[in-house]
Amino acid sequence: MGQYNHIKVECIGQEMKTWINDKPVAYVVDPVDPRGFIGLQVHGITTKEQEGKKVYFKNIKIKTTNLKPSAFPADIYVVNFVPNYLTEYEKQHGWKLLFDGKTPTSWRSAKAATFPAQGWQTKDGALTVLSSEGKEAANGGDIVTKDQYKAFDLSFEFKLSPGPIAA
Repeated sequence: MGQYNHIKVECIGQEMKTWINDKPVAYVVDPVDPRGFIGLQVHGITTKEQEGKKVYFKNIKIKTTNLKPSAFPADIYVVNFVPNYLTEYEKQHGWKLLFDGKTPTSWRSAKAATFPAQGWQTKDGALTVLSSEGKEAANGGDIVTKDQYKAFDLSFEFKLSPGPIAA
């Protein structure tokens, strides 16, 4: 506050890395928008104390050729929006896919050594439990990883299908 802060944003392909005052703070992988405008945004004044405040920008520059990815430390979490994909950075820092988007090879039934023959589906890059009309384990039942883990960071996305609204 009250001093200039140095921001560096590196966008190469679908990978975006951000540093604030030379400290790495964000790593995002996003295939949606490979190009676009660069904007400097100031949010609206919402309190009396903010009235009359100014925001200053200076030394704004961009390089668009001969780009080489900058190194990032191992303790920065990657927000990766590419389904069932790991970047080289994630692989180098110990991340492993538990689902490749095609086959459930890392999973088995909670009650057997193999993946359930029914009740689960892999389609469109998603692992889906099929409807069992609300009866737990009526189809394939629960699944667990084939490997056991002791200490870990686990990251995943899930969605629920719409269901009846309670009255």
